Amino acid sequence: MIDLITKILKEYNDVSAYKININSEKSCQLFYVHEKLETVRKTDTKNYSVTIYNKHQIDNKNYIGDASFSIYKSDTVDNIKEKINLYLEIAKSINNKNFDINKKIESKDSISSNFVNYDPLELAELISDISFDESNKSKSKINALEIFISKYKERIINSNGLDREVINYGAMVEAIP
Repeated sequence: MIDLITKILKEYNDVSAYKININSEKSCQLFYVHEKLETVRKTDTKNYSVTIYNKHQIDNKNYIGDASFSIYKSDTVDNIKEKINLYLEIAKSINNKNFDINKKIESKDSISSNFVNYDPLELAELISDISFDESNKSKSKINALEIFISKYKERIINSNGLDREVINYGAMVEAIP
């Protein structure tokens, strides 16, 4: 999808620069009722946000305008071009002081986490075991338990060669006593 988006953007002479943010999330979700596993759900989503820049002059003064929009997997080439045309007109109407777009930086980083040592399903099951063990030791019992284990990947690329990526992890537990 990134190759398609960049190919289309390069067709526009009025697009002075662009930035594409790609946010991905893979998650494993477990849903328990009375300690019985009812549902296991896995998700894998990816979202694209595009910012286009237009450098222009008014009364011999240099300006840069920008506009952002989302692109979905279901968008056709024609849909993407319609969005670029619409948001390019918006960028042309914005008169920010001229600024430079980040230059070529490449990196792949990961936030330190022990989640990398586990399969997401294995980690979710470990959390459920601990939760129910603790519940069984107390007077309160868990009626429902929801566990969400997620891996997030954020990537940003631009027309100047910037390509940065960071990976981090998260967990969320909701228990209803």
